[in-house]
Amino acid sequence: MDKSNKTFDSAMQLRCEPIGCVKIGFVGLGVRAKRAVHRMMHIDGCKVVALCDLVDENINEAAAIVTESGHTAPATFTGKDGWKHLCELPYIDLVYICTDWASHADIAVYAMQQGKHVATEVPAATTVADCWRLVDTAEQTKRHCIMLENCCYDEFELSTIN
Repeated sequence: MDKSNKTFDSAMQLRCEPIGCVKIGFVGLGVRAKRAVHRMMHIDGCKVVALCDLVDENINEAAAIVTESGHTAPATFTGKDGWKHLCELPYIDLVYICTDWASHADIAVYAMQQGKHVATEVPAATTVADCWRLVDTAEQTKRHCIMLENCCYDEFELSTIN
């Protein structure tokens, strides 16, 4: 997409007010997501407040991680449009996306349009057009969208660099 004639604020300069306690909703609760839910239980300043998956067992396992850590039971959503209902919750600050690759960009765009910040597992998008949709939506909504990657500095990567 040619942006040469478009006036916009770059997502690179996007700044938002700090959030005292980040309320997180997870969309997609496979193995990787459940591990992330578990990690969130050990981080001050965040709460997992909503969970969504197509498989009830995944929701139940992730909800148990939250409640067994002494936190309030999260809202839960399932079904084809469950993720939309989660994104529409007024009290969520961040939508954490751990679904199949093909749905990352659509969920991220919708979440930002609902006023949520987004963190998505890799890849955030599978086409250049979807990458631009993410950037354009972040700029329009003034919401952060970050692609997560947790192995940039693992032993293998660092030894490859060295």
